[in-house]
Amino acid sequence: MWPFGKRRPVSNPAEELQALPKTEQPDIALVEEAVDEQHLQPISRADLRDMQAHRHDVEYQCELVLRMMQEDECVPYPFDRAVTLLRKQHRYEEEAIICRYVKDWAAEREAEYTTGAKAWLDPGIQRIIRRLAEAEALWLESPHRDH
Repeated sequence: MWPFGKRRPVSNPAEELQALPKTEQPDIALVEEAVDEQHLQPISRADLRDMQAHRHDVEYQCELVLRMMQEDECVPYPFDRAVTLLRKQHRYEEEAIICRYVKDWAAEREAEYTTGAKAWLDPGIQRIIRRLAEAEALWLESPHRDH
């Protein structure tokens, strides 16, 4: 179903396309400024292909996440993949550390929020935050935990 109500028939698509407002350079600058303000990093297509190609490689995902953490960034897909793969390998402490980082990152963004995208409300981010309590509990029960 078309999400924006009933679709109306288009008599001449070319005319309608020309009638749409043109994107001006100042508009693009405003978007770039908003992205910078909210610490949102654009991801190149090559990076996306690499993330997808290495989606089962826990070390690759953890390296990627660590780099983002050092830059104070948070992109849901690699963080979600990293915590999922770490859980499968029973590496609960590392999973909890990443989940804690995401929770703190989201809380910081929420506190700083004035306008723009509410990146901390992304479903992927929220899913990682919800994992924190279970990851910490599993780590505490883990026989591999340093005492």
